[in-house]
Amino acid sequence: MATGNVPNVDIVEKCENHDCSSDFFHVLNTMRIGRKFCDFSLNVDGEVIHVHKLALAIASPYFAAMFGDDRKEKTETFLKLNDADLIAVKALVKYIYTGVIILTKDNVEQMLCTSDLFQIEWVKKQCIRFLKQSLNSTNCFRIRKFADKQSCKELYDFSHKYIMEHFDDLLEQEDLLLLPFEQIRELIKDEQPRPNTENAYKVSMNWIKHDPDQRKVHLAELISLIRLPLASTQFLATHVVTECLLREDHKCNEFLIEALIFQLTKVDEREAQSSQLTKVDEREALSSQLTKSVQLTELDEREAQSSQLTKVDDREAQSSQLTKVDDREAQSSQLTKVDDHEALIFQLTKVDEREALSSQLTKVDDREALSFREGLSFHLTKVDEGKCLCNTKTKERQEKFYVFLVGGSNKK
Repeated sequence: MATGNVPNVDIVEKCENHDCSSDFFHVLNTMRIGRKFCDFSLNVDGEVIHVHKLALAIASPYFAAMFGDDRKEKTETFLKLNDADLIAVKALVKYIYTGVIILTKDNVEQMLCTSDLFQIEWVKKQCIRFLKQSLNSTNCFRIRKFADKQSCKELYDFSHKYIMEHFDDLLEQEDLLLLPFEQIRELIKDEQPRPNTENAYKVSMNWIKHDPDQRKVHLAELISLIRLPLASTQFLATHVVTECLLREDHKCNEFLIEALIFQLTKVDEREAQSSQLTKVDEREALSSQLTKSVQLTELDEREAQSSQLTKVDDREAQSSQLTKVDDREAQSSQLTKVDDHEALIFQLTKVDEREALSSQLTKVDDREALSFREGLSFHLTKVDEGKCLCNTKTKERQEKFYVFLVGGSNKK
């Protein structure tokens, strides 16, 4: 077989094994479990976890920096984690080798702490997402406290927003009463833009009464954050004025007097406004009556005009109907004349037809008379001829008889 001239061409083909990475980590995890080629270990609560430095450095910037050239840990073969949770560390090591993490309500907070320590951001984001989804009225204060401790702003803002949006439903929560002064003050301050000032007062007093000996010193500061003048008069009378803790505190007394003066001012203003509104209502009522009177007058005029227009329309309609009747009568008269004319023409036609028929009958009668005369003449001619013949025959018979007679006599 002739090959000919084959050009010298380099064939390049890229082949990729998509299972390579999974196979690699599977084998590497198997080696970790079997403690093969492990060059590093983590000591947590007295338990040793054997790992590979390379795997930790790839997955965690924390370990990558630890094993750097300028760190003494580069030559170390183990690391003791004093504040880490054993279960969380084991779960993260397994994630480094398999890419799988299992989160539960019991381990998610420790997983977030440990992933934040190891700087494994993907796991940290999954923990935050899990805690957001599990947020409710029974754990919102605890999760917010946890987020604040971990400096996790995203989770803290989310949980704080949840608390403010459900503030009315959280007044009796035990976690609310256990908050430190700084946090309860923050809640009261954030509560103020909302219209329900009464809930802010209830929270403050419940928090003070939970430990009055230690917390009474914060009473005036908390009350100063509450806009008592905006509370209803009934609430002030039933909850605020009767509160012994407020009456015993001089500063709180000033706030209470200020609120009452504001309420009295509001009453005077409301009465003045009510008086003005009454006058306005009277003027509006008078204006309304005048307006109605004018409207009724205009309405009567429009109805009168409408009635006149209706009568005009009726007359025009009657006139139109009469005109139509006259038109129909004129048309009927014309039609009658046409019918009479057509009837006359029809009669004349019949007369012409009868005359023509009579003429034809006359001609027939003439023809029949002529024929009759001709027949009669013919018959008469025949009769005359018969008579002549008869006469001739009679003569012949007479002659013959005579001869017979003559001849007879001779014989005798």
